[in-house]
Amino acid sequence: MSSISAGARKSGSVPVRAGEPRVHHNSKLPIILGIVAFLLSNPGIIAAGRANIAFVAITLLLISLLVADRQKLAISRTNTAMLLLMTAVTLWVLIRAASQANPGSVVTGAVLTMISLAAFSILFGKEERVITFARLVLIIIALASLSSVLTLLTVAASKSIVVGTLNVRELTSTIYFPYTPTLSTQDLFGLTVPRFTGIAREPGWMSMFAAAAWFLWPAAFLGTRSAALKILRLSLLGGVLTPISTAGFGIFVVVAACTFLLNPAKRKSLGTFKIALAVAAVSVSIWFAIHAPVFGLEAKPDQNAGSLEERTRVTSDGLNALVHLSLGEQSMERTPNINMIAAVTENGWPYILLLALALIVPLLITKRDSMPVSAPVVAIVFLTLLFSQPPGGSVGAYVVALLALALGEHHRKSTVSGQSEDWQFQAHIRQRSWRRGNSDSRQAR
Repeated sequence: MSSISAGARKSGSVPVRAGEPRVHHNSKLPIILGIVAFLLSNPGIIAAGRANIAFVAITLLLISLLVADRQKLAISRTNTAMLLLMTAVTLWVLIRAASQANPGSVVTGAVLTMISLAAFSILFGKEERVITFARLVLIIIALASLSSVLTLLTVAASKSIVVGTLNVRELTSTIYFPYTPTLSTQDLFGLTVPRFTGIAREPGWMSMFAAAAWFLWPAAFLGTRSAALKILRLSLLGGVLTPISTAGFGIFVVVAACTFLLNPAKRKSLGTFKIALAVAAVSVSIWFAIHAPVFGLEAKPDQNAGSLEERTRVTSDGLNALVHLSLGEQSMERTPNINMIAAVTENGWPYILLLALALIVPLLITKRDSMPVSAPVVAIVFLTLLFSQPPGGSVGAYVVALLALALGEHHRKSTVSGQSEDWQFQAHIRQRSWRRGNSDSRQAR
């Protein structure tokens, strides 16, 4: 870009193209604090036993946002809808906790969740902040995924190097070179490999983060062209696969197939065969998610029978409680909080209803142009919580959903105005070139 055009754009006389966020100096601190708070939030690998540090980070984030925005806070309408419904979820949990003998940890977790979601909703209220935050988080997830791929190659070559360990609650995570946290091992086509956890405390969570990052990537890096970014995005597929998570793999495959077929641009190209192709593609993806070697649901009993039996039992109990419209058991500690369905046993049917609405309603009120960005990620978060991972206190998962909703709205605005802005930019360059040409002609005369 010429110095003239660069100076013009810097001065604000030329509209900035879509996908090029301008980060003001007073937005840098909130973004940095937001990254720290996100990594310290459950289910982050460094979050265990650090609730006090997470609370301090969230408090500092809120203060920095008040200073940066000068008390003129803005929250997108989809984030507002999710925040209000998550508040209802929190109130229900607090009502349930009031009848418990020792509700301290439950209350602390519920309050920290709401404060965190409120802070991130404000952080995502401005376009330059949500895009910059998204890019940084996605790069962190991609780098962690790339590390897992490199570690898998060293394991296959019998050259793996252990660089340290990390305590994750009652378990110990082994860290391989270059930086690949792992938890337990798995047989993969005759080779014993460690299960990658990345930025999360469990492999299934990392699969969710990597899958969400895959779908967020195009919107977050709109307008950028770099071979390094393409490589990083491809590494996210390693982040989905190397945790060897049955649910994570299945959810990614099914959501990817549905996203391709429901994309308006793809639907037009499918023509008269779209219905047949849609049914065939979704059927194949579901079959693959069930029957794929190692990763498929059918291989779960052979790979980890204990995990499958426990999940089946508590999920069945939760489904039974849901059918009978249970308001929850007396003790909130009796049933493992494995997924949303299992949580009905301890929290009652209003819990799963409100939590489902918190993730679904924002999609119902979002604009159609935002759906390709928001819907796949929210679907991944929802299905992961519904079948695979605990919903209670999982702030990081809800932040990813908020990020997708906010990024979808900003992406829609950039897409709508992108052509007119680009036309104005090119017209400005042509006008400056024409003026310079006329000036040179006059000097030559």
